[in-house]
Amino acid sequence: MSFPRCGIADGGFADGIVGSAVRIVQDPLWHADRMSGTSEEFWLRTWLDGLAGLRLTECSIGVTGIRLPLSGVGGRAAEIVIERDTIQLTGPDQEPRWKGVRDELTAAALLGVIDDSLARIDIAGGHLTLAFSGGFRIDIPADDDTEAWSVRSADRALVVCRPGGELAFWSPPEGLNRP
Repeated sequence: MSFPRCGIADGGFADGIVGSAVRIVQDPLWHADRMSGTSEEFWLRTWLDGLAGLRLTECSIGVTGIRLPLSGVGGRAAEIVIERDTIQLTGPDQEPRWKGVRDELTAAALLGVIDDSLARIDIAGGHLTLAFSGGFRIDIPADDDTEAWSVRSADRALVVCRPGGELAFWSPPEGLNRP
């Protein structure tokens, strides 16, 4: 089984997630088509709920996307990578706006939420929603042709939105439902 690139490191995309503490993943250890709907939904909701409260520590905008590292107490951390060309930004008490990932408004909006906590993170049908404590929200829908986004946590769990909105899962935490 072959998967397209799914990560970002030091400003450039690579095949797999690359970093000093993360090895390149060639094949998924856990994939949505191997799980029952109930098991998948339980694991995903439990994992996402565990990311709430993490704080956006910085943002990087590059030629091929946005990187959003998050951290919390006790070594809790995650990284969200947005590879889609356009995203929807909604400020507090504002109407949603579609913007390019390299647009000046996108950069200004992301700088404005650095140090805000992630209040909620949701995934539905390949659509990722990030809601921050100050009321700012980012929506990233699936893309028909490319991976739209990925979310990786410090425990090495990874969810990738593949082309068309299919989700792929890697290295789930021990103790949660596995197939």
